Amino acid sequence: MADRTLLQHFFTAYASQVVDFLRRRMPRTADAQDISQDVFLRMLRVQDLSSIRDPQGYLFTVANNLRRERLYTEGIAGARAQIPLDRALESEPELEVTLMADFEIDLERQLRDLDKAVQGLSERDRTLLTLRFRDGLTYREIARRLGWASKTAVEKALATAIARCRELMEAAEAV
Repeated sequence: MADRTLLQHFFTAYASQVVDFLRRRMPRTADAQDISQDVFLRMLRVQDLSSIRDPQGYLFTVANNLRRERLYTEGIAGARAQIPLDRALESEPELEVTLMADFEIDLERQLRDLDKAVQGLSERDRTLLTLRFRDGLTYREIARRLGWASKTAVEKALATAIARCRELMEAAEAV
């Protein structure tokens, strides 16, 4: 009975955060809602919920794994996820993104704008983006490699770098 109460607590405390997390990373809102339900269904299978030390981290890890699985499955079926570049920049690097050129998106222009924007960043910002998005390092690994005190400093600096990159891209679009 205690596990049912704990599961209700997890759902009440984290369900909306899990949906928001997935909504930012999925091409369709309905998929985000479906996956968030699956996350909590998976929680029903856990033998001892009280043994989970970081419930929020656990839920987000399960959500991210289910998201990857869904995108992978859809990719195999030929239904690649189509996400605009600006949403891809907001997301984590492991997001499987297929940029599709159609009547609204000029892919070549966007890639040129992205390249110009990245080149317009400071050396530090380019290094952060490279380590995170190209090399796939975690915030902790980046902090260790750069000799920074904490992963929080990396998170903040990376958020600033992404925001600056977005500003430079928007400026390029205005031209």
